[in-house]
Amino acid sequence: MVFLTRNPQEQDRRRISLVAAAVGLLSCLLEGKSMESAFEEAQEQQEKKIRERTKELLKTNESLEVRILEHQRTEEALRGSQKNFSTLLNSIDGIIWNWI
Repeated sequence: MVFLTRNPQEQDRRRISLVAAAVGLLSCLLEGKSMESAFEEAQEQQEKKIRERTKELLKTNESLEVRILEHQRTEEALRGSQKNFSTLLNSIDGIIWNWI
């Protein structure tokens, strides 16, 4: 590297300035890599949370589907009981009128 001044102090100052600029540039580059790796880590954490939440939601959904089936069976059983009770009441009504 050629410096255009003959003054040794001026040359040293320019060298120091160039070294400082190089260190600053290197620091920026390393910080950029650090920021990139921090971003990747944050993204991985978010993806992990999404996977965990999806797993929880699937489990909850399965549980709800089981409960829905149980409710449907109960509803069918109640309808059957209601039909039997209605038939019984209609029969008693006919018996009472026949008895009188």
